[in-house]
Amino acid sequence: MKGGKPRTRFPPNDPSDARLREIPLHSAFTFAPVNVMILEPCWSMRAYVRASLFAAHGRLVAGVLWFCCASVASAALPAYLFTDFEAAAGWKIGALAAPRAGVQVVQGAAAIAAIEEKDSAQVLELGPSTPFPAVFVATTAVAKAPVVFSELLVQPVAGAADQEAEFLDFGGAVVGFFRQGTRGEVRVLFARSAEESVWISTGQTFAVDERGRAAEWLRLAIRLDRRTERWSLRLNGTEVLNGLRALPGQAAGLPLWLYGQEAAATRVDDLLVTTVEPDDLERMIEWQQRRSARSRTAEGATNGAKLVTRALPSRAVRSLQPAIREATDRLVKPTLRAWNLELRIGDATFKSGPEVEMQGQKTSLLIYSPKFDDEGRPLPGALTITADAELRPGVDLSRLRWMVAELKKWPDEPGDVVTAGDFRTGLVQTATIPVEWIRKATSVWVWVPPGDRDVAWWRFRMNQQRKPTP
Repeated sequence: MKGGKPRTRFPPNDPSDARLREIPLHSAFTFAPVNVMILEPCWSMRAYVRASLFAAHGRLVAGVLWFCCASVASAALPAYLFTDFEAAAGWKIGALAAPRAGVQVVQGAAAIAAIEEKDSAQVLELGPSTPFPAVFVATTAVAKAPVVFSELLVQPVAGAADQEAEFLDFGGAVVGFFRQGTRGEVRVLFARSAEESVWISTGQTFAVDERGRAAEWLRLAIRLDRRTERWSLRLNGTEVLNGLRALPGQAAGLPLWLYGQEAAATRVDDLLVTTVEPDDLERMIEWQQRRSARSRTAEGATNGAKLVTRALPSRAVRSLQPAIREATDRLVKPTLRAWNLELRIGDATFKSGPEVEMQGQKTSLLIYSPKFDDEGRPLPGALTITADAELRPGVDLSRLRWMVAELKKWPDEPGDVVTAGDFRTGLVQTATIPVEWIRKATSVWVWVPPGDRDVAWWRFRMNQQRKPTP
């Protein structure tokens, strides 16, 4: 590697240290109050949340992440996690054969490999293996932040243009490396809808060696706004694209996946996830001089047009393939045990009844009668949904979703969505049922994605975002 790769070391700290700043995650979306029901089938989560036993593929493993937070000038630093895969951080040469500190191999093979460089002795190598390597990195340290950043050094393998060559998936922000003639090209995945995404060329290409691997290290940085599910990409310190739309629903749980290829080993080093710009974090802990040498000049890179290269069904994205999706569910998905519903109209309160089985579906009913004001006009209703969820370490409650929709056809065909949201602000959520819906039959769903309701939920949210702010 030209110029060497300096090591940046953050002070190690216990992730349970109280000094780790917890940044409040603001509600990502404000939904117009819209809800009502005359007959309210409340679907039991057991009918829609299916637990799957996870069969690990390949070796579970990984290494030491440093979860850090220190004091500078009496102020707590933002939360972050960092690893450089060096022996000093507890990483040993060889295959990753046991899970450690939030990093684990879910399928394929990964190993810590020795390299001969000025400032680095060890790196993480993904593959080569069949199936493709998939390494999961827990992001618990930053799970509550509304805006998050990820930065790493990578020597990627460029895949064939007609194959899936995803390398990184950070909360739905997906980056891949593809072969373009005799060079490699950096591309990003843009979610066009819940059903389809498109690969977009960044216009950035790089030289590759005889194995198809980048001849130089690239510094990749992502900024992800979880409230809007929009992200931007920087390459070697220069922003190349922004306003990209992440895969719907992924930013909430914030899974971080690193993927390798079957043909050759992808190299990774200096993995950082933080709640502030890496440059700002760098200045805070006074390591500007060491890190500045890491900056990659675009010696072997050229700029080109930013073009859409091809469409990709969302189901074909690696994070949605069965083995990877099951692992994500197991690692970051909350467990929904039960939930109940309460509707208040004026001074009257109605509660959902006991669970019953109707046409093979478990549900409960909330039966109520509309109420009117002194002038005979119907009153709106106030809906309260309370969820009982298992709160394991690292679980993000925004992974729990709820939706109220017109009951178009029994038992499970919804019509127009009245309102929808998630539980990121707590296990008790409220919504207003406007008068235009109060005398109509509606259905309430609570579930953990992915599920049958995701498309309708996503479309409703996108429509709400497009509405002008009063």
